[in-house]
Amino acid sequence: MKRQLFTFWLLLLVLICSCSDDDEEGLGDLPDYWVGTWTSVLLNATSCPDDTDNGTCTVGCLSISFDSEGKYSGVFFNETISGTATGNSNTLELCSPNNECTTITYSFTSSGTSVSWTDLEDGCSYNGIVIQPNFPSELVGTWTSNSGVASGCDDDSDSGTCTQDCLTYTFDVDGTFEGELLEEPQRSGFGYASGSSLYLCWSGEFSCQEVTYEISGDSGTVTWDDNEDGCTYTADISKE
Repeated sequence: MKRQLFTFWLLLLVLICSCSDDDEEGLGDLPDYWVGTWTSVLLNATSCPDDTDNGTCTVGCLSISFDSEGKYSGVFFNETISGTATGNSNTLELCSPNNECTTITYSFTSSGTSVSWTDLEDGCSYNGIVIQPNFPSELVGTWTSNSGVASGCDDDSDSGTCTQDCLTYTFDVDGTFEGELLEEPQRSGFGYASGSSLYLCWSGEFSCQEVTYEISGDSGTVTWDDNEDGCTYTADISKE
């Protein structure tokens, strides 16, 4: 009888341990989802030991690339980072060459991939949104305006109508762009699409401009509330 009871409890213990192992998804090879280049479009730093490190960065404070072998390299603020990465469906572990590892949890949202971690060096807790710069194939190419209207500008003299070629932008499949609006200097940067919105993030500036677009073949319309001059722009565009 004692032997039977011992066998029963031993089997029960094995079953409990097995279930516990099943519940906890271990780290393995880097998920294919992460292979490519990612950049932050929002990053919050909180609970920093040095209060001056607390704050929010909107664009480009983190840029990181992963390859299919699980190696990563990039820039975090002004610091170069590299190492190896493992992961599962909700966790990444990034280990530097000196074997200091940071655990990052992630989840999918409508505006990008949400990430959070505690930094080993500055002690800050970070959370934010990262995206892979890209433009859909229907947008790739050079677009120019056929007509455009600016209204509601902070300076009334900026309001008005433009007949043609007031807007010219070129979009590449890798998420980079360059172009110009009216007589402003040419600008470039990276961007991404989400639903019917484009987000254009200027190089060297921590800001992105949201643009609503509707494309049908080689023509379409774009609308945006400009972050700088306060104008609401609407333009009919066509592909060259």
